[in-house]
Amino acid sequence: MFILNNIKKKYVSDGGYKEFLKIAIPLSIAMGIGAIQLFINRVFLSWYSAEAFAASTPAGVINWVIEVFFIGSLTYVNVFVAQ
Repeated sequence: MFILNNIKKKYVSDGGYKEFLKIAIPLSIAMGIGAIQLFINRVFLSWYSAEAFAASTPAGVINWVIEVFFIGSLTYVNVFVAQ
């Protein structure tokens, strides 16, 4: 009983699980939809031509590397801003 009461208090308190989930669930859904979209795009490319499908993976990796550089930089800066 103590554990359930403790979880309930953390859920409804300021900065608790409820507020976290209000932000986390839409972000998780958006990431999942992005993955589904990428899969569907690759399926369509495979129907179009093998060369287009083969070129999509290296292009996707280059795009991801560029994105990760900026996301990593922002995460690094976030540590200092939070202090």
